[in-house]
Amino acid sequence: MLMLYLDNARLSAAEKLTLLFSAVALYSIALVLAMVMLVFVSMGIATMLAEYIAPFWSYFIVAGVFLAVIVLIFVLKTHLLINPIARFISSLLVSPPKTDDTDERE
Repeated sequence: MLMLYLDNARLSAAEKLTLLFSAVALYSIALVLAMVMLVFVSMGIATMLAEYIAPFWSYFIVAGVFLAVIVLIFVLKTHLLINPIARFISSLLVSPPKTDDTDERE
């Protein structure tokens, strides 16, 4: 009987670790591709702005936008990063409580 519980715990842990590592891998790949895309988009925007203002100012403007986004991420890090990660990890590790249907009918 104890061996069945241990096997169940190992399988459950393996399943949850697989979900966790696959999510980390997926988001890592998406992050790298998004960063590459962001470099090309920012260069394109800076080049478009360079037609209207001095080229070095267009790059400073694009860098300023990125700086503002970084500051915004740091200000809102709890809502943007910490809470979603905590919800994902807790949904993997903690099962929702099982309710008894007979209690709800009474």
